[in-house]
Amino acid sequence: MGNDSRNGRTSPANAAHVAGDQDLQFGGSGYVRYVRDPFITDPTTDTDQRIYVITYGTSGSNPSVIVGRLPTGAVDPAFGNLALPFVDDSLRAVMDVQGLIFNNDGKITCVGITDVTTESGRYFYPAAVRIETSGTPAAIDEGFGNKGRMIYEVDLSKDAASCGVDLSHPDDSRAPHIQAVSHGFGSIRRTVQSSGDILFCCRLFNSNTQVESYHLVKIGENGDPVTSFGTNGVLTIPAGSPERGLQWLDYGIDSNRSITLAGRGQVSNATEGVLARYTSDGKLDSGFGNSGEQIIKIEGANVYIKQVTVLDDGEAILLLAVDYLQSQGRMEFAVMKLDKNGKEDASFNGGEALLLSEMGGISDAFVFMELDNQERIIVAGQDAVSEQHARMTRIMPDGTLDSEFGINGSRTYDNLNGFRKLGIQRGTDILAVAQDPNTLPTEVLLFRFFGEAGS
Repeated sequence: MGNDSRNGRTSPANAAHVAGDQDLQFGGSGYVRYVRDPFITDPTTDTDQRIYVITYGTSGSNPSVIVGRLPTGAVDPAFGNLALPFVDDSLRAVMDVQGLIFNNDGKITCVGITDVTTESGRYFYPAAVRIETSGTPAAIDEGFGNKGRMIYEVDLSKDAASCGVDLSHPDDSRAPHIQAVSHGFGSIRRTVQSSGDILFCCRLFNSNTQVESYHLVKIGENGDPVTSFGTNGVLTIPAGSPERGLQWLDYGIDSNRSITLAGRGQVSNATEGVLARYTSDGKLDSGFGNSGEQIIKIEGANVYIKQVTVLDDGEAILLLAVDYLQSQGRMEFAVMKLDKNGKEDASFNGGEALLLSEMGGISDAFVFMELDNQERIIVAGQDAVSEQHARMTRIMPDGTLDSEFGINGSRTYDNLNGFRKLGIQRGTDILAVAQDPNTLPTEVLLFRFFGEAGS
């Protein structure tokens, strides 16, 4: 069988492979089952890298779960399946994990939002849980917050709510009830932070007033809110005029612990990409873009930022969703790089967005971006021609397509349907979730692809 360059499968009988080939030894059968949910790999190491799979729960009988898996994909007995407890027992508050902060000492702080249902309505608040992984199996670190868990109060006053995006302009006679939007952002945040305060972002939705609001949350190492930050540790982000319809879809944090938000806004009946950078004290960074904000436009198209990766020095890699006005609803994608000051980086494709013409479809549902340890950019999604088969493109740090990865830096996997999740393992290898139409019944599986040629 040998190496089939058409679909990237490499036979076990011939271990020679090139970058992008599917690893048919992964998981013992070339894939791992039961990884349909978001996952990340351990950012503290490139070797023996544990895979964390995060499942969102809905109730006490269906809690949120973090599963630790070995590099082979098998469940790691040293971590196990950790069902997260209620963030508050009396409120039966379920945790929705949207980010993990690793401290190099075996502790992981999980941040996100929590779901609280009472007789008066359904509410969502920022929340955090800390996990201790040095024991077997992993457990909740009861030295953090209230027995390992914390809920952070949000100012639901009219003034605070008005900082959000008014989606319907209803009358203001109804009391605000916060509800969550879809789980979190474009990617699960994973950062390494040995000590100090933790800063994260959360997105909440007020179903009664139809206001979507965004909040920065700052907590201490012990889980307590940093009371000098915002109101009791929570700062509501202004969204500008309702007509602008500003929505933050992803965020990243640099080594200065500044947080860069990325998303979209409306202007003159068009959509544009928007970024904003806040310093660790919650103020717009005047050295970034135009007084802390940067706008991304592409002539003749609606554009927004689907995903952002922020490097330690503040440089930002953007995955753009591009809807050309003449494309009749067909979505295309592009990659762009900004320098630490929010300006177009001329060292990447001459400062222009790099359009990925071979990848696209009718929506942005099947496209994801990751960086490997050589700062090569991997974009995985759906082939633009078939609008069905999985496709992957690798881009060099200077914005050129990687000639060692398929043809012109891109490969189609016609044995798989569009990629749904993406991660990096062992520095350069690629983990991706896709649907295999050849299995009965059709399954969504986790696959591994070689990042380098080898034998």
